[in-house]
Amino acid sequence: MSGGLLSNTAYTTKAKALAACKSNSKCTGVVYKNKKYYLGKGSSFKKSTGLKVYKKTSEVVTKKDYYWTKYSDYKLSGDLKAYKTLALAMAACTSNAKCMGVTTHSSTSHKTNTGYTPSSASGKTAYVKGSAYTSKYSTRSHAHMYLVHQPYALASPYGSKITTRA
Repeated sequence: MSGGLLSNTAYTTKAKALAACKSNSKCTGVVYKNKKYYLGKGSSFKKSTGLKVYKKTSEVVTKKDYYWTKYSDYKLSGDLKAYKTLALAMAACTSNAKCMGVTTHSSTSHKTNTGYTPSSASGKTAYVKGSAYTSKYSTRSHAHMYLVHQPYALASPYGSKITTRA
């Protein structure tokens, strides 16, 4: 990462380094070097043998069966309609093909938008609508395929008397 390291503090696991980076506003990514992880600074990449970079990007949230990219201190253009809750605005946006995202103006003002390019706006939060996600997928384990549904529980023909095996 062009710009180097924020400090010489080394983390032994990627998870700890990523958590530290998330809580540090000056951290732009994590650098893996000599079997250790470091908080990085800089906005571009440069080739460097033996290093791996995990660049911090925007936060992604899932709501109303869609991925939304969250941009703090940004807004979207093309206001459509205002809603009192973020959940209502996102629900309206998912059912409107012209809606590209939602901007939170205050705790009780969330507007659906036709624009999808965030522009700087202090105190506002933009959510750009991404692709729909699925809560069903398959996985393979021990020569068997499993269909995963989430969040679901298996219905038991025996009521709530289910025995768990170790």
